Amino acid sequence: MRRLSRCLILSVAFVCASFLFAQTRPSDMRPRDTKDTADRGAAVFQNHCEICHFAASSEKKVGPGLRGLMRSGKRGAASRWDTAAVTRIIQNGGKDMPGFHAEINDAQMRDLLAYLRTL
Repeated sequence: MRRLSRCLILSVAFVCASFLFAQTRPSDMRPRDTKDTADRGAAVFQNHCEICHFAASSEKKVGPGLRGLMRSGKRGAASRWDTAAVTRIIQNGGKDMPGFHAEINDAQMRDLLAYLRTL
């Protein structure tokens, strides 16, 4: 009977721990990008970013061209341009770039990041 109780308690603890772990996944674990998310991200890019950044080139416009930004992982002063770093720059701004935390909501940010990963 004690053994059964111990197994039951361990099983419940394992299920609870699994549930908590699933709810607190790291930010770099993102849902799969789809063509739809990238297409919506392209629209966000056109509305907010295109005035200063080229998408199809790494050449500078007002700000740097973004082609290959998230594939190469390196550009400028940042040691690595991963999802978290790019999100931070878009939300808070950079050297000469304004922040867009008030203009781009979370869903739009996910879509924009999906689009940037395609460049």
